[in-house]
Amino acid sequence: NLFGSADVADLLAPTVAKAKDAIWPDLFQDPEIDFSEALLSRIDLTGSVVLPNEADVMPVLRAMEETVWCPYRGRGVFDAGGSTLYYGRADKKKRAKDWAVKLYWKGREVTAHPLPRPAYDVPGLLDELNRTIRVELTLRTAELKRLGLREVGQWTPAKVREIWEAYVGK
Repeated sequence: NLFGSADVADLLAPTVAKAKDAIWPDLFQDPEIDFSEALLSRIDLTGSVVLPNEADVMPVLRAMEETVWCPYRGRGVFDAGGSTLYYGRADKKKRAKDWAVKLYWKGREVTAHPLPRPAYDVPGLLDELNRTIRVELTLRTAELKRLGLREVGQWTPAKVREIWEAYVGK
């Protein structure tokens, strides 16, 4: 999940196509599906901040824990490992029911969950990941209902940008 599209329907169709044999094992022909009406129970929107130096990543996250206050979520709380900063956790074991933001060091995540082998051949990729803070906005069913954005077809690239700016851009 290093790069991706802001077009949710365009992401869903190839995902279902890859899983079609497990979903419809007896079909010889791909079914015609209108993914625009599929209902979402959760959506994760992501962005990245690439810092000048790898050594800056954890100090920036620690500074955010101390200084950034998120409306309706308060101050950030680090996970037990100290590498993921959450906004939207009531305590270290509970999460908000509707939406949350988390920030983490992408390079450390890639170390724990390696990329597919061909990714390591991309020049400069690991250096950039080691300098990257990933920001993830998760909207769950209650928030999607409140926003009136449960259907895949409602999530245009412009809507993704609008929602991102409303929750994270400030």
